[in-house]
Amino acid sequence: MKTDTQEIPVKESLAQGLRQVADLLDEHPVLADKLGVNQELAVWADSPSQLAELLRALADGGRVTKSSFGTEDQYILLQRTFTGNLKLKIYTRKANAGCKKVKVLKESEEWQCGPLLDHVEVENEST
Repeated sequence: MKTDTQEIPVKESLAQGLRQVADLLDEHPVLADKLGVNQELAVWADSPSQLAELLRALADGGRVTKSSFGTEDQYILLQRTFTGNLKLKIYTRKANAGCKKVKVLKESEEWQCGPLLDHVEVENEST
């Protein structure tokens, strides 16, 4: 396996690093057998436009699920699972996805989200 120490732009270095790991696992399956079943890469979306760009990329050719977490479920986790249970995740505030709290009954509130998340499958019914 080639280990190049030349300086590479960040966006290319991650992809190259993942290819190197894949090559290593192909060459030495004993390593793959010992890896945990939940390997993940995660990114935080800081704004609605960044979330839209990241979500379009994540959803390209695959199924994306969403779930809520945090105090009062104010955050969203969007994730896509690949072969081998490798997960790529986007974390963000619900406000970045166009969600807002609305009164449903006199003493109850729920989150309602905008069209950005219309085609994302719900993993947790609290979103």
